Amino acid sequence: ESKEKHTFGQYNPNENTIWVYIGNRNLADICRTIAHELVHCKQNEENRINDTSGETGSEIENEANASAGKILRDYGQNNEKIYENINP
Repeated sequence: ESKEKHTFGQYNPNENTIWVYIGNRNLADICRTIAHELVHCKQNEENRINDTSGETGSEIENEANASAGKILRDYGQNNEKIYENINP
């Protein structure tokens, strides 16, 4: 399904749901996707999501990318196991 959607995660503001593809991905990557989509959820709660919010390079998308990166960096410093290979 990830190939059809061309993404590893998606927030749907109309249904207030998050979809995340987890197949063959390490935990850190999955967690980063979840964090990214949760930022979109918060943006929606603040009434900042619109039809063009998901476009590459948009303020909304850049904020979600930057925030997710920071969240994972902070979390990973205390939880190094998230960086382990899923196929040892």
